[in-house]
Amino acid sequence: MISVLIPLFNGARTLAACLADWRAQQEVELELVVVDNGSTDGSLALAEELAARPGAPVRVFQEATPGPSAATNRAAREARGDWLLLSAQDMRVPADLARRHLAAHLRHARPGELLALQGHIAYPPAALATPFMRCLVEETAFQFAFEQAGNPLDADPTVCYAPHLSLHAAVYRRLGGFDEDFPYGWQDTDLGCRLRAAGGRLVYEPGLVAWHDHPVEGRAYCRRMETVGRGLPRFVDKHPGVLELERIRQGVGVHFLQGGRLASAAQRLLRVAEEHPGATLPALEVETVRHDPVNAAWVILLKYHFHKGVHDGGRLHWGADCWRDLGGRV
Repeated sequence: MISVLIPLFNGARTLAACLADWRAQQEVELELVVVDNGSTDGSLALAEELAARPGAPVRVFQEATPGPSAATNRAAREARGDWLLLSAQDMRVPADLARRHLAAHLRHARPGELLALQGHIAYPPAALATPFMRCLVEETAFQFAFEQAGNPLDADPTVCYAPHLSLHAAVYRRLGGFDEDFPYGWQDTDLGCRLRAAGGRLVYEPGLVAWHDHPVEGRAYCRRMETVGRGLPRFVDKHPGVLELERIRQGVGVHFLQGGRLASAAQRLLRVAEEHPGATLPALEVETVRHDPVNAAWVILLKYHFHKGVHDGGRLHWGADCWRDLGGRV
């Protein structure tokens, strides 16, 4: 049996469609393990209501420790299946996805090997309706960077993404699940790194596609980037050599410590674009695919806020002087 693990936080908009997709799976036995993580939008009551409807069993739990790491670990502890398929409240999936995950495991498995299978994550067209979302997905690698997978039969652990990952329950237990000291951001990359360090392998299957129905507003995503950035120093210490320290050091210097003026210019440009649609906008110097001024502005701000998070996280993790003259710990 497959246990589909779904951490839940304020997911009332998408939960019913997500559960309906999973309940429509063909040729497999599965259960859905939903763990509410402090929702305030009625998600818990909705999950319980949906669980009472006919179909594959839906078991609903609550986890007080905040963050998807704790919620997913709780779901794994409650799971009854031999296989775990990690998902999310806003994922849409085809009816044969669970069966194809199992088939891929059988195809790739080596005796005694620790194996995890990474499926592809795409966005449905409706989620790309705004210029910011198109910029995020088409011109940056901040959300999903599958092009960095390398050899798909032994994929780089930095493309381990929890919302579409499957592995045997015994493998998850042996790895210890998610590190809850990474409550939001880096927890799945950390799991991928620990899998490789234990002699295991992450296989990337681009033909296994699930859709991430999660449009987001640009300024909210900038705040998310700060949160993710703050966790990077701890990840660097836990997994030395996985990321290039010199690039991190340079990034903090260029995009945050020296990037404030350019970030302010990007904010002004976006205000003009919002207040005067169709106005001619000045060019901004940034590496971007189409060099569209609005896209360039968003790329500048995303890099600024991510590296601001790295800067702030470094001061907390390594000490207040860690970025002095861009020296210190890194």
